[in-house]
Parts: sequence; C-alpha cells; structure tokens
Amino acid sequence: LRESIVLIIIRLIFTEGIFGLSLFCLSILFSYLGSYLNLNDFSGTYFIVLAGGFLINIGIVILIASKWNAEYTEIGKEGVIRHSGILHRKEQTYACNFVEGAKLDQSLMGLLFNYGTIELYDPAQKEQVYLSNISSPKKYSKIIQSIVAKEKNEPMPFVAPENNQK
Repeated sequence: LRESIVLIIIRLIFTEGIFGLSLFCLSILFSYLGSYLNLNDFSGTYFIVLAGGFLINIGIVILIASKWNAEYTEIGKEGVIRHSGILHRKEQTYACNFVEGAKLDQSLMGLLFNYGTIELYDPAQKEQVYLSNISSPKKYSKIIQSIVAKEKNEPMPFVAPENNQK
C-alpha cells in the first residue's frame, strides 16, 4: 500500500505555486531595487537567482517523488511491515496476529479523492497500527480484514496484567 497519488499531486501543485509566487515577489523586488538605486542592469543577478530557485524547486519535486516511492506498507499473515527511507532503508514490523478488525476513517477530501486511513487494533499487544492516506481505503480495508482476520475457533491469547507492586 502506498500513500494516495492525489496527495502527492496536491503537494507538487503547492510546491509549484510557492515557486511561482516567489518568482513574482523577486521580480517586484528587483524592479523596485533597480529604480531605487538607479541601476538598470539587474538581469545577470536576476538570472542567477532564477536559476538557483529553479534548481531548488526541482530538488523539492524529486524529494517528494522519491519519498512517495520509498515509503510503502506490506500486509501479510506475518503482520504489517512498513518500509521507509530514501537513503537509509528502514523496516518496521507489527506482528498483528490477533487483529479484530479494520476501522476506516475518511475526511471530506478523502471521500472526494478516494483516500483515507485504516486503523488496525491488536488487543493482545494493545497496539494500534495506522495505515495513513492510502488510496481506495474501502477496497483495501476488506482485503486487509481477509488477510489478518483471526479464525473463528482460534483462542485469544491471555495477556497477564503487569504488577507494579514491589
């Protein structure tokens, strides 16, 4: 499972909007400085600033796309495995052996763009695992329930309460 592509597109559009707004503000600043200091040739400096801003914008877009590609979640009988990291790969495993079900949470934007968060709860470990902002959450919620659902006759483990007495 990966994060919804709609959220990545929104981040990219936001990045391009900030880049365009910063270019607009820089052009106004350079024209104001040129008239205030009575200098007519800011084109070389403006071009260097424009090229630097363009390279920073490309770097941010590459970072957003690389992060989306590197972060994903696998779900199987052995549990939930989260993969993350661009240069330093990390795996985080949740043993979800006794998951009782999957709870689906969608905001208004999630309903419009078909993404949401699935919450898995393992009562044996008293742990919640959140699969955030995944696309088609209704479909994947059913698939996840069929993968991690416990058998009807399978006993629940007994987890003894911790004694904090000395």
